[in-house]
Amino acid sequence: RRIRKWHHELQKAGLENIPDAAGLTEEVNLNNDDFETDQKEEDAPTYKACPTGGPGGLICCSYCSASYSRLLSNTAKEMEAQSIARKGQEVSEILELLADAKQRLLVATDLSRSNDERRSLMKNNEGAFSGGP
Repeated sequence: RRIRKWHHELQKAGLENIPDAAGLTEEVNLNNDDFETDQKEEDAPTYKACPTGGPGGLICCSYCSASYSRLLSNTAKEMEAQSIARKGQEVSEILELLADAKQRLLVATDLSRSNDERRSLMKNNEGAFSGGP
């Protein structure tokens, strides 16, 4: 599920063809192996138990501290990726609006030129029928 969401966000931002060499999937830790989809296991901790039998977390031991630090780092990376995807979506929407505005401006410009030519022809025709120069 997380991988699909990740790819969806990248696609919204126009980044669906990122080369594997970028290593984003490893950076953001998209492995689904550690996550269960059962409702009753959703509240269970998503980290491994302390090898020394401690409570785990940031201040338990060096192993737990490093694991927790990695978890926080990966969470921050995921948040950054989501933020970038959101900004990319906003940019895409703005570009779409600009393209629409450009098209409307071109149509209005063409119409204005066409109307100027008609006015010029009408003016020339009025002068020819009124006996003017």
